[in-house]
Amino acid sequence: MNHPTLDLLARESEEAACSAATRAQEVDFDNYSECTKFDALVRHVEGLTDTVFKVACVLAKHAEDLETTAEIWRRVTKACDGVLECLAKFTDKHPQCCGHNTYDRILDWRNEAQERLHLHS
Repeated sequence: MNHPTLDLLARESEEAACSAATRAQEVDFDNYSECTKFDALVRHVEGLTDTVFKVACVLAKHAEDLETTAEIWRRVTKACDGVLECLAKFTDKHPQCCGHNTYDRILDWRNEAQERLHLHS
């Protein structure tokens, strides 16, 4: 079953994370103002990923069968992997400007989605 809203949100989340990774190359992390602006960008990525997870929860709750439920969690896992791959390019180097625990939260959502995928596969 196709879930265009979930797919759209997942792509937005992945693209925002990769855009942040590109932007990180230009940020002067010693400049407080730039650091604050970049932190807001990273928090936006976190918010998008949180929305992906919450939408998946609602869709899974109303899924008609286990296969559909598994596909929802497969998509969330994939989206989180994409976001994490991009965030990994800069979060360890500049933790002061990269959202408080953003990487860890998204990793938690990814692991929870993976666990739900295994439960429904």
